[in-house]
Amino acid sequence: MRIFPDAAPFKNTKAKTLIALRAAASKFDVYPLHRVTHAQWSTSSTKIVKLIKISFGISDPLAVRSSAASEDSLEQSKAGQYLSVLNVRTDEQLIQAIDDVFSSYGTLLPSDEVFVQPMAKDIAVSGVVMTCDPESGLPYYIVSYDESGDTTVVTSGGNGTRTYIFVPGHDAPEPLRRLVPAIEEVIEIVGIKEVDIEFGISNNGTVVIFQVRPITAPRRCGYSAGHLAMLLQSLNGVEASIEDVNSFNNRQGLVGEVLGVMPDVNPAELIGTKPRPLAASLFRHLFTNTAWASARANFGYRDLRAVPLMHMIGGTPYVSVSASVASFLPAALPNSIAKKIITDAQRNLILKPELHDKIEFRVVPTCLKPRMRDGHWRELFPSLSENEWASYLDLLRALTNRIITGDDLFDRARHGIEALESTAKFTNWNEDHGLLDVLSLIEKVHVHGTVLFSEIARAAFVATDILKSLESEKLLRPGFLDAVVRASDSVAAQLVNDFFALQPAEFLNLHGHIRPGTYEITVPRYDDPISKYFDWMNRTIKEETTEVSAIDLALSPAQISALSSEFDRTGYAFDWPIFEAFAMKAIQGRERVKHSFSRLISDALEMLALVGANLGLSRDDLSFLTMPDIAFSLEIRSNPSTFLRSAVERNRQHWETTRYLRLPDLLCSPKDIFGFHVFHSRPSFITALTVEGLVTDVHGSSFKDSIVFMENADPGFDWIFTHGVKGFITKYGGENSHMSIRARELGVPAVIGAGSRFEQWRNARVIRLECAAQRVQVLS
Repeated sequence: MRIFPDAAPFKNTKAKTLIALRAAASKFDVYPLHRVTHAQWSTSSTKIVKLIKISFGISDPLAVRSSAASEDSLEQSKAGQYLSVLNVRTDEQLIQAIDDVFSSYGTLLPSDEVFVQPMAKDIAVSGVVMTCDPESGLPYYIVSYDESGDTTVVTSGGNGTRTYIFVPGHDAPEPLRRLVPAIEEVIEIVGIKEVDIEFGISNNGTVVIFQVRPITAPRRCGYSAGHLAMLLQSLNGVEASIEDVNSFNNRQGLVGEVLGVMPDVNPAELIGTKPRPLAASLFRHLFTNTAWASARANFGYRDLRAVPLMHMIGGTPYVSVSASVASFLPAALPNSIAKKIITDAQRNLILKPELHDKIEFRVVPTCLKPRMRDGHWRELFPSLSENEWASYLDLLRALTNRIITGDDLFDRARHGIEALESTAKFTNWNEDHGLLDVLSLIEKVHVHGTVLFSEIARAAFVATDILKSLESEKLLRPGFLDAVVRASDSVAAQLVNDFFALQPAEFLNLHGHIRPGTYEITVPRYDDPISKYFDWMNRTIKEETTEVSAIDLALSPAQISALSSEFDRTGYAFDWPIFEAFAMKAIQGRERVKHSFSRLISDALEMLALVGANLGLSRDDLSFLTMPDIAFSLEIRSNPSTFLRSAVERNRQHWETTRYLRLPDLLCSPKDIFGFHVFHSRPSFITALTVEGLVTDVHGSSFKDSIVFMENADPGFDWIFTHGVKGFITKYGGENSHMSIRARELGVPAVIGAGSRFEQWRNARVIRLECAAQRVQVLS
């Protein structure tokens, strides 16, 4: 039964809507309420208080809630803008609460109301459900809920909130199962499908509705039966893609079906969760098709060069966790042991999904660390017998020794950097270039840069992992790793120093190729005249340098002796001085190779933009091409422009179709795409410092002394460090991601990989980062 005429849903006040819902409901309850207009309150407040007390009891606690005439309309919700007062008991408190709620409206109208209800009792679950995605209008049910019994936790943004997203018609988990019929009845009664519902579920399973408001101005993708059918059709296609990937992996002996956007190469951080086709295909071509596996095979890990690491599924880049874990196993490990490790690792990740960006640190070991034979690591692999565990560690030890004592890696890194810089030096862009020149330049990155970078990044990761282990075992002081990174003559520190020391032309000659979004052609480079990354007019000479005192890295003879003894017990074929030199070279080399190969990627994209312009294609158009599209167009000599434009439109349409699909960051089963919990990530806190600052988005205009929020950040975002920021928070990223490294290099407090907490913290005005305590506090 509908309570509103077709033409006028939500033209009543919040209180009148609840009264009508209470009268029509059969699958949920609405608490009785007493509504009061401002005109009534102005003339009869004493009488109204007596009526309320008679209606609800003399001593029972009450809630006084807003019901302004301008509230909860189709045009604006004003959610949270007006006051509500809870746990009101005495007459004096009731009078004051009603006065305060009316006062919160500002200019009052005679039709403005407040209403009074009994306080909620015996509530087990409370929360808010939106019946469509407010960003896209797609028909998802998005439920944020809390199981503490406190009905204010979700609406106040408190800790402990969980979010479950599902498609209508699919099951919700306990304790939300009884909510679904109530949602459907509310939609039927109010007559529109895009609503925001505050609810509670009592201990006996009764659903209580506290408020219903329209979702204002959702993107009108349309919420009809036909649109739901289209969503389900898209998701069925996504499910088929996932099953294809899992079947392929199983044929390769890679057991399990877990996929994630942050494991291993961190695609969500580097290209985003909905990258355009060019960025995604370029990243795949350069790294996740073969380069990643080649580098690991060169070190003695299992050879997975025939297995893609990343798959585009529903427009989202997913890493195959089974392939990732397998690629970190020693090549000589028997298949029977390898399968057990791959299975156990995925089980551990399913149990602790917040570790999806920390696989190499917390889910599967990629090198032998001190004191690994017993304790935490042994417990993670219960499928292995003691003999199998011992064999595994012996092979990890041999692999670790090979990586650290190998004597040609850094020579190859030096030669690789020289080759990349020589290529960049003689690269110029002019109208004589064609698509073949673009592909040739990209291939030079592949030949000279990406395998080498993958190798040296793996070496740096091993160094970082062992240093972190030595810190955790108290064999090194806390913060020693940060000091090593800061002392490694970093690219980021050089960029910041150059900004304050060089003239703009000199600075841009060295760093102008960098762009925030290394693989995204639509993003301006540092040297693009339209870019506004740097404040050249207000820069001042930097008083503090980024140099690290030798004292920060100095160890006493007793400490070195203790480390040497530990290294001997672990079975290392190297001592502390050899390892320390290796760590410094690996960490420094990783950043220098990255800086060099990113120049050629950037140059290739600029060359493509020039060639595309001659073909009548804008940067936006080009962003929807793929590498195979560009290569195939060379075979169509007669009219490549027509072919490319057709590919652009086809790919654009597919991207638009998938860009608003809500998919989980970690896929544990193909069915997860129809309903999944948004899990809380476990952020990485970098440095041991504490700072407070104003919250600023990376796309804002003022950054000095602020805490900057950025969803994902690749090397192109290093410009932010020239603005004197106090700290920063990213949504995606792990302990060894680019921005973690930058934070350590520059000693800037950071929270990396905030996940679902990112939006909650970004909506604050002032926050406090306590990195040593691993805590973020919202101050206002």
